[in-house]
Amino acid sequence: MPLITPIWNARLRQNWPLVGAILVLFVLTISDQVLYRPMVRRYQAALKRATQLGMPLDPNNVPTLIPPRLFALLTNNALPEAVAQEQSNSGALTAQLLSDLTSMMSQHGIQVISTEPGPMTQQNASIQVRAHLRLRCRYGQFIALLDDFARRPSLYSLDRFAYAGDSPGGDMLELWLSRYVIKQTKAHS
Repeated sequence: MPLITPIWNARLRQNWPLVGAILVLFVLTISDQVLYRPMVRRYQAALKRATQLGMPLDPNNVPTLIPPRLFALLTNNALPEAVAQEQSNSGALTAQLLSDLTSMMSQHGIQVISTEPGPMTQQNASIQVRAHLRLRCRYGQFIALLDDFARRPSLYSLDRFAYAGDSPGGDMLELWLSRYVIKQTKAHS
């Protein structure tokens, strides 16, 4: 005695492509759940660990790198946040700025008449230290000084200047300068 009736047997023969498709779907679903899904989970976990270690494998998630000269400039002008706060409160940053400026002026043969510390600006990520200088120099020395400012690995800003020529001992120059100190903070993960 057959397991299925002759009517069902005839219908199965007529619809054999449908039965074959259902069997293929069943085999693919089982193989997807048993073989493929666990491999995908392992790959995603490995990709996440690699990204956390700083080695992303996805070309869309590659971190942008800053140029080495810019990185050196930023690290040379950065202090830990607590140290920057302490040095700004004690006046050490201003004293260091005035000392550096006086040294630069003497290298160029510029006579320093007076130096005044300016107001200090505390920001979330940086500190801006200001100074006002009165100098006696020639125009060529002033241009050489500006070139020196541009080539230094410090974040100096020439806020404004006043140049008065035709003085007997050299021209009079007033400079209002700023130096930026970046506060290093802990990186957010």
